[in-house]
Amino acid sequence: PFDQYGVCASLIQDKAGLSQPATSLCLKALHNAGLVEASKVGKWTYYRRAEPRIREITDAVTQSLQAL
Repeated sequence: PFDQYGVCASLIQDKAGLSQPATSLCLKALHNAGLVEASKVGKWTYYRRAEPRIREITDAVTQSLQAL
């Protein structure tokens, strides 16, 4: 159910090769920046990309670069 909830933090930790505390700090920073959404399901927290916010940022960067 990646489509429904996203990816659990432990899978992100394994793929990134980071410690649990480092993974948590990175995910918290990404969440605070609005780049990922977090969903709590039972004892697990699942994360997924915040596509609208990411699109907003890429559009702004593209416009800035085109203005150069």
